Amino acid sequence: MLTQQYLKECLNYCPNTGVFTWLERPAHHFKPTAKRKSSHIRNNWNALYSGHISDCKMRGKHTLYISIGINRKKYLGHRLAWLYVYGEMPDEHIDHINGIGTDNSISNLREASNAKNMTNTKHYTNNTSGIKGVHLYKRTGRWIANIQKDKKNLHLGCFATIEEAANARKKAEIELGYINRA
Repeated sequence: MLTQQYLKECLNYCPNTGVFTWLERPAHHFKPTAKRKSSHIRNNWNALYSGHISDCKMRGKHTLYISIGINRKKYLGHRLAWLYVYGEMPDEHIDHINGIGTDNSISNLREASNAKNMTNTKHYTNNTSGIKGVHLYKRTGRWIANIQKDKKNLHLGCFATIEEAANARKKAEIELGYINRA
């Protein structure tokens, strides 16, 4: 299991920018193989990566995230940032407050339940209104507003204009404690 100490031997993390940079790794991080000594592997690795930003991007379900490989295992950057700062892997999800999955500054991260994490998602790419929870009901030409609470879809109403539907959605977000993205 990855520890804060081991992580800090591998990477430097800037809490203000959220950027991880590889450090020169010590000999005990490398196991010798039949063909090479551990010192040879370490020297090659350090020559290639030490001092470089670790920013491999990985597509998530709805956004892009930073992924970092340590000892042949992939970790999400926001989870490593949490471990680096707080000393333990989070039990729950780590939510990017501003919705940008590559922004791993510690002030942008918070622990969240799955339900709370889902309240902070952007609208889906197939959303034609451009407003989360609002769509046009073609049969009547009216705008429908919906929101989810406790895994249940709540119908907020049918409206003559997209603005009215968007306002109903924003009002419900505030009442239910969603993050207002403005």
